[in-house]
Amino acid sequence: MFLLEYSIAVQRTEISRLDELANREGLKLDLAEKCLEQDAALFDEFLKENDKTSVEAVALAEQEARVRASLGDEIKRLTAQQMQINAEINRLKELVKEYKRYKEFLEQLIPEPHRSKRASGRREKQMARRRAREETRRLQSAAPTPTAPAQVRRPSYLTRRPSVWASSAGSPRDGMPRSSAPVVKSPKGESKGDVKDEVDSSSSDESDSDIYFSSPAEVLEILCDLEEANLRLIRNCQDTQETIDVVKTVATETKQKIEADTAVLVKHHTNLQIGIHKELEKSEDLSVNEEDFIFDGLNKEQQEEVLQTARVLIAEVYKECFRKSEASLNPLQMLNMIEAKMIGLLMQLNKLPEELIMPALQANEKRHRIGVKEGLKLRQKLQQEERIRKALERAKAEPKKNLGRKLMERSDPPQLERGETRDLEAIMREEAELVFLFG
Repeated sequence: MFLLEYSIAVQRTEISRLDELANREGLKLDLAEKCLEQDAALFDEFLKENDKTSVEAVALAEQEARVRASLGDEIKRLTAQQMQINAEINRLKELVKEYKRYKEFLEQLIPEPHRSKRASGRREKQMARRRAREETRRLQSAAPTPTAPAQVRRPSYLTRRPSVWASSAGSPRDGMPRSSAPVVKSPKGESKGDVKDEVDSSSSDESDSDIYFSSPAEVLEILCDLEEANLRLIRNCQDTQETIDVVKTVATETKQKIEADTAVLVKHHTNLQIGIHKELEKSEDLSVNEEDFIFDGLNKEQQEEVLQTARVLIAEVYKECFRKSEASLNPLQMLNMIEAKMIGLLMQLNKLPEELIMPALQANEKRHRIGVKEGLKLRQKLQQEERIRKALERAKAEPKKNLGRKLMERSDPPQLERGETRDLEAIMREEAELVFLFG
């Protein structure tokens, strides 16, 4: 029983504890619901604010796009205007260059004394202006320059530019950079002033210089004189060019003629050299040694008789060849004409067919061999008679007494048969004659 009561009491205590816990959790849930409602209200307010901000941002972006487009159009317009200005500047520069060329041309037309005077006057003016500028610059550098107010006012103007830009662009936005106009500073302000002074001085020099020509008629007269002089020079150049062309043509023709004559002379010289070479070869072939004209035991009268006999024989051969006698020709001329005749006949002989030439050559060779053999027999006979004569003279002569020691006899060479010796000597003589005659 006690246990039941105890368990009931414990359960009641637990139930009360759970009720308190449930109440606390309910309070927490109510508080959480209120917080959620507040958060939802705040989130709705945030969304409304965000929508409002996005609308403002879109409007601002559209406004900036319009401003950017207008600035782009303005930049394009200014760029086109700048290009037009640059083109105009270039055109004016070309025009100034052309005018300067005209001025230089007119300056060159001025006589030399006046030109030197104008140049000296211009230099003096430039020196005076330069001294005046240096004096002015020195005074300016010595005097105090009130540049402080400008330096104070310039930052205030630059600081006002972002506010002006913000007012023109709409409401300012946090975190966005503000554009500011770039400040262009000239690092060479003084040099620009100097250049400007130089340009002004040069232009003032040009404008202040007095014009030599009082009227355009003087320039036109000088131009007419120059044109006439140019025409005369052109005519002289044309005449000179024509003369040069004529001289070139004559030189070319003369050169061609000289080259042709030179070629003919070279060819003739070559032919003469070839002829001389052939004649030298022929003279070497036909040249005879002194030994060929040694007459055995003949005196001058006998030699003259032999030469006269040779002349008669040459004249007979000449008469047989040409069928006429020439008393005015010497034997050498006759021999030359006979040689020319033989060369012509040999050339004609070379043109004949071989079947007609071979029998004649064989017959001629046969007659030549017979003549050579008869000549050999005649020479052998003469030699035999000479040997017999010398033997008879030795037999009739008184015997010589040998004094002193008797000489030792040499061994005799091997004896050959008489027929073989005669045949070998005949063959050797025949070959020598053939080489001498037909070499």
